[in-house]
Amino acid sequence: MGELMRGGLRAATGLAFLAALVITAVVWVTASRPYNPAQQAAWVAPADPAAALAAPAARPFPSAVVSITYHAVSDTNPAFTAVTPALLSEHLAALKAAGFHTITLRDVERLVAGQPVRLPAKPLLLTFDDGVASDWTLVDPLLKAYHFTALAFIVTGRVVPPGRPSYYLSTRQIQQMAATGRWDLGCHTDKLHYYAPVPGGTAPALTNRIVVHGKEETVAQWRARVSADLARCQAFFRRVVGHPATAFAYPFGGPTSGGNIPSVAAIMPQLFRQAGLDWAFYDGGVPPGHIDALGPWSDRYGMERIPTRSVTSVAALMNLIRRTLPAEPAADLSGLPWRGVGATCATAPASLDRSLTVTTAAYGTCLLGDLNTSRWRDYTVRTRVAGLSQRVTAIIGVRDGAGTGYAGRLEVALGERGLIVREQVGKRPHQVLATAPMAPSPVGPGIRDVRIAVTGDRAVITVSGAPAIAVTLAPSLGAGGVQFAVAAQGPHAVTFESPTMVVAPARGTP
Repeated sequence: MGELMRGGLRAATGLAFLAALVITAVVWVTASRPYNPAQQAAWVAPADPAAALAAPAARPFPSAVVSITYHAVSDTNPAFTAVTPALLSEHLAALKAAGFHTITLRDVERLVAGQPVRLPAKPLLLTFDDGVASDWTLVDPLLKAYHFTALAFIVTGRVVPPGRPSYYLSTRQIQQMAATGRWDLGCHTDKLHYYAPVPGGTAPALTNRIVVHGKEETVAQWRARVSADLARCQAFFRRVVGHPATAFAYPFGGPTSGGNIPSVAAIMPQLFRQAGLDWAFYDGGVPPGHIDALGPWSDRYGMERIPTRSVTSVAALMNLIRRTLPAEPAADLSGLPWRGVGATCATAPASLDRSLTVTTAAYGTCLLGDLNTSRWRDYTVRTRVAGLSQRVTAIIGVRDGAGTGYAGRLEVALGERGLIVREQVGKRPHQVLATAPMAPSPVGPGIRDVRIAVTGDRAVITVSGAPAIAVTLAPSLGAGGVQFAVAAQGPHAVTFESPTMVVAPARGTP
């Protein structure tokens, strides 16, 4: 019996030893196997009727490209710039349902350069910043499922060799992305995507003179540092995908982010050209709160994009898209979506002799809501103003920056016996440009016919019963829409009858 027990013990020990060997081998093979995460299956989001109702689709505009930027795509990343795969899928499903078709970087380059290019009715450029590994594992399957393409801006200094675990892409993954035909690739710096010490705090390392070894750089040292970084970025693309990049994306905004180099916005394009980079994109909208779709009007080194956030719903994204598209000037101003601030804005249809009536008890304005008026440049506004008195002043604003991202406007204020032409630039107080007395109105008490023509940096104001006035506008007032306002002592209404706009022909047009 003892011998039998000893034999069983030896057998059990041998089995345990063999099991340990197997486990050790499995662990060794697993640990030594090159890291190569597989792509995840794409979840295609169903159509969301509620979101569609909350955000009507943007109108076709084939000469304007909607550009959207994303960063990390993750279910666990807490960053406010990260979106979940489900939210990204919902965005892509909504864009597809709204009729958007993605285009390539080369298509955008041709459009902005004024070269012939055929675009869909609703062209779209999707971009993904930073070169995060999720571009390959999560985003690429979604692009394939929705038949979309995208542009990835890569921080090349963070790319790892194949097989190394990393939050960022590997060289193999980048080569796989390029091989799909779904991806264009661009530079997002090599190693300058961070906040660096500057006098008094920190700021983006790319666009600021930083403190090195306790001493602030000179402009020459800054230029040399940035030039070297761009050269390394281009060397990476030549080595990994066989050709340099043509486009760059700024980290943390635009060239003036942080801003301790007054001429940085002029110098950066020089450095880009020296590196062979022909295009530069802002990281989100510049100026803040306003983004323009890309088109022939775009600055090739200041391309704007809609930034997405973890809380950007489908409805919010569609609203942002509509605001980027330039609104067409309207011949009948009374038919526009006026929004009252301190006033009620009542419009009458064409059958009732078109008009806009502004009613207020103190000061109120009728604004054009969310219309993007950045392409409204040279035009003439005509209207008949009725309801003026000693207690009521009517104000017509042109080149109003509310729809362009810049504050300011030219205003014509009409009292009972005189007029004032003034401009506002940014947050500065109004500056009076001209004044003129007005004789009794030839068209009736309290009534004035008004014509305001703006062309380039000049405005000519003609009011019945007053001499014509010509003024020069501030350079920042180069574009913008119209607003109508009333200043009153007590409740009053002023009617702007048949308000119309005539757009001046483009220069060189017969």
